[in-house]
Amino acid sequence: MGDLEVFRSIVNRLGDNGYAAIDAKNQIDMTEVEQVVRFCEKVGAKEEGDLTIIKINDLEGALDGIVKYDLRTKDGHVLFSGSYYSEELYVLTLSDAEGYIAFRVQPLDGKCRELNRQYILPVSYERNNMFLVDWNEADFGDLDFYDLYDLFYPKINNQHIPYGMDDNLGVGAVYRILKEEFESVIKTYFNIESDALKSKTIFHSEDETYEYKPRGFFEAEYPEYPFPEVVSYTENEDGTITLTVQVVFPYKSLSKVYAHEVVIRPLDNGGVQYVSNRIIPSEDNYEATWHKPRLTEEQWEEMYGVPE
Repeated sequence: MGDLEVFRSIVNRLGDNGYAAIDAKNQIDMTEVEQVVRFCEKVGAKEEGDLTIIKINDLEGALDGIVKYDLRTKDGHVLFSGSYYSEELYVLTLSDAEGYIAFRVQPLDGKCRELNRQYILPVSYERNNMFLVDWNEADFGDLDFYDLYDLFYPKINNQHIPYGMDDNLGVGAVYRILKEEFESVIKTYFNIESDALKSKTIFHSEDETYEYKPRGFFEAEYPEYPFPEVVSYTENEDGTITLTVQVVFPYKSLSKVYAHEVVIRPLDNGGVQYVSNRIIPSEDNYEATWHKPRLTEEQWEEMYGVPE
């Protein structure tokens, strides 16, 4: 069930039998779109109406492989929310838990979906600010290379990063990573000179190491994240590709938190370099409320004391 084409065949088979269906990760065009559009029109007209949508989850390890949503017109929302009962959660909170889901109704270009899966989804918006701030190869701005080291190390080395938090959460762990090891991870995905990288981190010239502090308890993010959708792309003459990405946040019932442009440079070896990110200005942009930056040096020392 890890094969996208298997999901596509299931979704399409449901469509052949008259059901509006989609996969949980919004990677396949929804079937029976007309049903959903009619439902949305009734919402806008404040008419009564019903709709059933079937969602196919990743069945590997999932408890709810197929979910059926029975919907009624209510407040004109295209992002739908509901609630579910969990006995274990109820014991802890004495209340039901709110659940949120977002379905893409209109189809997306297949190339946009492929570019999203290949270059944007692997980074996304969890515990990094790569797509949250403006930067480019001439000025990397506020890009946090420590978070990017955390993100890319497992992809390159096929193992978890070995520099973890101290067993005592009140103790701040500090490591020194050899220059070659740290830079090899970052330079796989960025065209950046060593001096520029050193200026954005803490580098110890006496032993040629980068200081590294893993994210700790005080830097934990709330575990609800948006997801990206590439909605258009441009192939540039210099071999780079400009992707226009919309940030969809079901938890906040937002189909677009903001949009941003990402420039990538596909490499001959199948890899990629990220060239720039730019937030597209708009009065409708929302803040990235889910993101928690790493502690500053002053905040870290206040929490843990001066590192030895």
